[in-house]
Parts: sequence; structure tokens; C-alpha cells
Amino acid sequence: VACDIPFAGVNHLEGHLWSTVAEGKDLPLPALALLVSGGHTELIRVNGFGRYTFLGGTVDDAAGEAFDKVGGLLGIDYPAGAGVSRLAEQGDPNRFQMPIAQLNNPFDFSFSGLKTAALRSITEIKEKKLTNWEADFAAAFQEAVVVQLAIRLDRALENEEYQSLVLAGGVAANNALRKKATSIAERHGVGLHVPSLEYCTDNGGMIAWLGWKQLKVRGADTLDTPADPNLSLV
Repeated sequence: VACDIPFAGVNHLEGHLWSTVAEGKDLPLPALALLVSGGHTELIRVNGFGRYTFLGGTVDDAAGEAFDKVGGLLGIDYPAGAGVSRLAEQGDPNRFQMPIAQLNNPFDFSFSGLKTAALRSITEIKEKKLTNWEADFAAAFQEAVVVQLAIRLDRALENEEYQSLVLAGGVAANNALRKKATSIAERHGVGLHVPSLEYCTDNGGMIAWLGWKQLKVRGADTLDTPADPNLSLV
């Protein structure tokens, strides 16, 4: 107020959605965006700035939350996503079997069953006193998460035409997901757009860019604009 600077209320998730553009990269539209983090797992069609179509999302837990929970069972400190990924790189994903959810909506996700299966498996592993299992278990768990995400990406790209595939949110830093998304994008002939690692997680850069963009598009907000922790992107 004292400096006469305009106020822009932004949606945190929208910041993630445009994080590659905030880095200075072009994003051909329409784009299919997978927004995947500790609190969100959503598949969104991006037609333009502020023009989004919700295709599907998690019916229970987010992918990142599942990484954190299972990482905790493996003794990895919160947030555990990066630690689970590093451990998984040393393991064999075929040693343990993990479930992959199938839902009525082909674009929805579910990770609560996977978390429960992981807890039960670790309990059995400890009862059997197996050794050197942690890396293999992390690899199997990570594979189950990535395959579920990949199946939905494939379906969406087959269902409609897109110019780009976007990964956004903290789990977009996962190397296995990046590799799988690269393969999917090449197979469907679309460009893959993934933020640099430092811009996958929460950062001020994406929020500043989003605020600047909103001021250009719709102008400033009033200072009595309320905070909404459940604000929807669509």
C-alpha cells in the first residue's frame, strides 16, 4: 500500500503448471499436464492461460504423499521422495510385486491401496527376517507409482490431440518418471516439457511469474481477497 504496488492473489498449483514457461521456455498448446506433488495428483488439459479442463485426479492420496509414507517405512526422513528415488536406483523392481489401481474413470488415480500393500509387505519382510531388501522394495514401489501415472498419460494422449506434455510439481523431479514420460512423449509425437529440478518443488520464481502474468491479463486483486487452502485450479 505504501509503495503503491499492486496485489495479485495466485493459485499455487497454477504456478507449478506454468513453471517451465517461468523458466523462459515456450509451451505449445494445447498441452496435457500431469500435476503431481505431495498433495496433488491431477491430469489437466491446458488450452491457454486460465483455460483448463480437469481430466482426472487422485480419489484418495497423492503420489508424493505415498512416496513420503513409504519412505518413512524405509527409514527415510521427510520429505522422502528424493531419498526413495535414490534408493530405488540401486534395486531390482522385479523382486517384489506391487498393485496398480484400476478405476472407473480412466484418468483417475489411487495410491491408498499401494500404501497399504507396502505396509503389509514390509511387515512380512521383517517377520521373515529378509536381508538387503530395502533397495529392491523401493524400486518395486517406485515402479508401481510411475506405471500408474504412465498409464493415465498414455490414455489421455490417445483420447485427444495435444502439442505438449507437461510434468509439474515435486514428483516431476523423479528420474524414473522423467524417463517414462520421455518415452511416452516420443511415442505420441509431442514435446515433453519438464522444469529444471530446482523449479519442480515449491519456489518463488513460479509464483512471481504467475503474479506478473495475472496482473497483465486481469489486473490487480483487492487486499481483502481471502486465502483459500482448497482453491481449485479448474
